[in-house]
Amino acid sequence: MKAHWLFPVSNTMHRTGIGESGIETFKGSPITSLVREICQNSLDAVKDESKPVRVEFKYFEIPRDEFPDRENLKNTFLQCKTYSETHMKNKDTFFFFENAINIIEKHSIPIIRISDCNTVGLTGSEKTDEINPWTSLIYSDGISDKDTSSGGSFGIGKNAIFVCSGFRTLFYSTLDIENKKA
Repeated sequence: MKAHWLFPVSNTMHRTGIGESGIETFKGSPITSLVREICQNSLDAVKDESKPVRVEFKYFEIPRDEFPDRENLKNTFLQCKTYSETHMKNKDTFFFFENAINIIEKHSIPIIRISDCNTVGLTGSEKTDEINPWTSLIYSDGISDKDTSSGGSFGIGKNAIFVCSGFRTLFYSTLDIENKKA
């Protein structure tokens, strides 16, 4: 099966824009925020206290011709840029999509892969109707399954990653402590 981009239509009138407050919180120091929030989440999920948690940040680039469904994503960015130019007074959205188009047009697309070891993983991927680490990260805003004494218990730290993405796009995968993959 060939990978493709899917943009689901919201069945509500709720809209989220480029100036989303959870993301804007981390705009002042994006790299510092990214590292702090990722490491905090990994430390909060330690599996074996007698061993260190290891977090790896790996930067690489993929040739644009190998980027999945690149033309479809580029066309979506172009449509969003045109819409924002003609229908929105605040031009931040226009500039965001202009930058995204510039990135997708380059000869290679930058990627950051973040991995951790000696953690329990993102548990709960099979229980999407419950509040758990997986649903808090993937499906929720401002919701945390962590204890209030935990380093990250407000459910907003996950937004630090979006600031560092020129497409505001993330892919998550996990192999949790119960050997469940998601």
